[in-house]
Amino acid sequence: MTATPAVALDRVEKRYGTHLVLRGVTLAVTKGEVLVLIGRSGSGKSTLVRCIAGLSTIDAGRIEIDGTTVQQAGTRLPRAATLAAQRRVGMVFQEFNLFPHLTAARNISLALQKVRGLDRAEAERRMQEVLDRVGLAGLGHRFPHQLSGGQQQRVAIARALALQPEVMLFDEVTSALDPELKREVLLVMRALAEEGMTMIVVTHEMNFARNVADRVVFMDQGVVEEEGSPEGMLADPSREATRIFLRDLIEA
Repeated sequence: MTATPAVALDRVEKRYGTHLVLRGVTLAVTKGEVLVLIGRSGSGKSTLVRCIAGLSTIDAGRIEIDGTTVQQAGTRLPRAATLAAQRRVGMVFQEFNLFPHLTAARNISLALQKVRGLDRAEAERRMQEVLDRVGLAGLGHRFPHQLSGGQQQRVAIARALALQPEVMLFDEVTSALDPELKREVLLVMRALAEEGMTMIVVTHEMNFARNVADRVVFMDQGVVEEEGSPEGMLADPSREATRIFLRDLIEA
C-alpha cells in the first residue's frame, strides 16, 4: 500500500483578479520529506504555500493534508474536519510577525492559550521546551526589539513548533537576514529536518537545498516546470528555464 501523503495538491489554480498565479499545480509531499521550492519572484511559490496553510482559497482543484481534503474549489467542506487537518500545518513567514509589546515567551504562550486552549501553566511549560529547541533558552524575557533578526525569526519558528504541527511551511524566512543571522535560522531548520519533520521550504538558499532537501521543485509562471533530487536539479537541470534561473542566481 502507498502511504498517504502529508500534503497533496491536485490541479490547483489560484487567481488574483484576472491574473492566474497557479496554473493547475499537482504535487505530493511524503511524510518526513523536505521539499524545497525554487523559482523567480512571482512564479507562485509563496502563493502555493499560503494555499496549503489555508491563508488563501483556491479557485480550482483540491488540497489534502494527511488524506483530509481541506480545500476543494466550489465545495463546502465540513468545518470541524478541515480545521483539525489545517492545524497540523505550521507556517513561518519572511516577516517575523511577532507582537512587539509582548516578550518572546509571551508571543509563544499566548498562541498556545488562544489556539490550543491550554492553561497558562501548560502553555509556559511548552513555551520553554520550544525556546530551548531553537537555541533561545534564557531569552524568553526579551521583547522583539531586544533580539536580533535571526533570534526573532527563531522565536517565530518556536511559536509555530509549539502548536505541534506535522508539516512546517517556510516562506523565504532568511531573505531579510544578514549571512551570520541566516546561518542561525538555517541550522534550526536543518535540525528539524534531521528530526523527521515534513517541510516545504521556499528559499533562494541553494546550499540549504543541496544539503538538506530530499527533493527540489522549480516553479515558473505558476507551474511546476521541473523537479528532482538536489544533485540532479542543481548540478544538471534538464529544462532551459531552470538552467537560466540557477545561472542568474549564481551571478547575482
